Amino acid sequence: MKRYLFTFCFLFVFIAVSAQNNCVNYSFEILDQDVQSHSASHVQFQYSEIAQPNHLSTWIISKLKANQDFYLKIIDSNTDIVGNKHFRFKQYYKDIVVDGATINLHYKGEKPFSFNGVYYPNLELDLSTSISVQEALEIAKKSFPQNSIFGWEKTALAYLLIRA
Repeated sequence: MKRYLFTFCFLFVFIAVSAQNNCVNYSFEILDQDVQSHSASHVQFQYSEIAQPNHLSTWIISKLKANQDFYLKIIDSNTDIVGNKHFRFKQYYKDIVVDGATINLHYKGEKPFSFNGVYYPNLELDLSTSISVQEALEIAKKSFPQNSIFGWEKTALAYLLIRA
């Protein structure tokens, strides 16, 4: 009987230690991946490494290997009826918002639990300009009918007053 009790206790301790080691080695789990960007679109945390919501950018750079120009800004937050917090982020690349890239970070109680959304972790874009602002404006104006009136032109105010 003592032998069985010893074996049971040994197995219990072994399983408990193994479970703790698994939590340390695997701090997050990728549950889904975006087909177009090949980035993790739903990530669940095993335990929290994100002390504050604004640390999510740094975490994604270090754990999911996003490039150094990747960063997120909080655009909205709310608390649901059970008290869980949710933060919505927009992705930026070199101070320019990435259209369509939005991440939602979810908290259970005071700890981050998961995030989901669309983001592009490895953008490599040349953002240098090769034409002047005036040249770009002239190109844009050519896409409108010839006699178009634009709101920034002096004639636009007179036109709007006549139509009112």
